[in-house]
Amino acid sequence: MSDKNYFVTNLKNLSAIHSQKKLAQDTSVSPASINNYLNKDSEPSVKFLLKLKDAYNINIDEFLTKELNFSTEQTTITDSFKRFVGDYVIYYYDTNVYKGRVSYSTNILKYGVASVYDEANGEGSLLSNACFFGSRREAEDGLKKLSQLKTTAAKKAFYYEYKEAYFGTLELSNLQVFLSLKNNIDKDHCLIILNNPPSNNKYIGGLGTVNSVARGREQMPCIQFIILSRSALRMPDGEIYQMLALGTSDVSVHNEAEQLLNLFKTLYIENKDNPNQLNEYQKKRIIEDSLSNMLIDMIEANMFRFAKVSNMEDDSYFRLIREGSEYDDE
Repeated sequence: MSDKNYFVTNLKNLSAIHSQKKLAQDTSVSPASINNYLNKDSEPSVKFLLKLKDAYNINIDEFLTKELNFSTEQTTITDSFKRFVGDYVIYYYDTNVYKGRVSYSTNILKYGVASVYDEANGEGSLLSNACFFGSRREAEDGLKKLSQLKTTAAKKAFYYEYKEAYFGTLELSNLQVFLSLKNNIDKDHCLIILNNPPSNNKYIGGLGTVNSVARGREQMPCIQFIILSRSALRMPDGEIYQMLALGTSDVSVHNEAEQLLNLFKTLYIENKDNPNQLNEYQKKRIIEDSLSNMLIDMIEANMFRFAKVSNMEDDSYFRLIREGSEYDDE
């Protein structure tokens, strides 16, 4: 730690705003521990620093290496909630469609709307609503209607009109956004997880994952990509479908190509003059079986075990949303 002991200085500045008792509660330590840190009687643990980071959205390196003015630059998690307050349109895949039965891209897309209110539901969360529709027009018309409603009560009344409406909370960590939703009629749940961009600007949307229960033929847990946007996207369904596609990239087929080439040489070149060579039907069956086994092995090796949204992907989708929506800077 620096000889100037910036940790103690910054902890004093932070406690001057939130009090030592509040710091202790937010970091799961005793008030006596905070007092010991301030009096230099003990050094902070890594666990404490990580708790401090999550509770107050601080940069640990800066907290330890330079003096921070929290009186004018307070960046607590509570304050950062404000940039998520508002209404969103949702784009996602229809889990009713059975695997392999999709005839064209637009029949697998589903849509919805969600709202986050400037209203707390206990410590560390805000109230939220969501509703899902069968058509894109319904969802985008719903977003327009919500944007015209000026009070939280009026927005909630919009959702109460639909029995399929979901109610829940939005919570934040330093890196993620958690939108937890529940339908009170059939007790259905879903959890939407988004990246929390390192910015104080209004959140306009991004790519995330949703863990929910598939409907239709197979009602079982599923996870898929989902897009939230503060404005309706100005792009056709086909492009949205491609944005949500769970595709793999950079799959190498070098080894498989070598195996097929060697097999072809063995069957058609090296044994050409062999009186006991296989007939054309047998050769064809051997190649078909070999190709089939290779494809099965490749699919199993590259099959998605999980869906991950990297910061790079989220930034790309943020730019696509800006360019492909009706969003305007305020």
